[in-house]
Amino acid sequence: MKNETRTKLSPMNGELGSAKEMIKRAAAHAAGLTGNGYFERPEQNLLVTISEQQKELALAQIGEGDGGELLGKKNSPPKLAAAHSSSALAVNTFAAWMGRTQGLTVNQIDGFSSV
Repeated sequence: MKNETRTKLSPMNGELGSAKEMIKRAAAHAAGLTGNGYFERPEQNLLVTISEQQKELALAQIGEGDGGELLGKKNSPPKLAAAHSSSALAVNTFAAWMGRTQGLTVNQIDGFSSV
């Protein structure tokens, strides 16, 4: 066996490009993702394990915010439709707990009534 030295590629040293570009490349195989790294509709950027009711609640909450996550500008799709959307990450992380707070414990804290 040869002793091989492997170089770890990292976005931090520019070998793979930006983190945003890495996410776009990784998500390129997802159904409905366009060439610019956006889904056609924001809902396509949400996990299938989140119920329709949870999606509706989460999207309603996001729509009330000031970030314009659900509104496209001119010829640009909504921010939430981006494969690199931090809002989609938040929805995909926390929406599954909407309506299911019983038993939810975070950092040894429980008794949540809403998410």
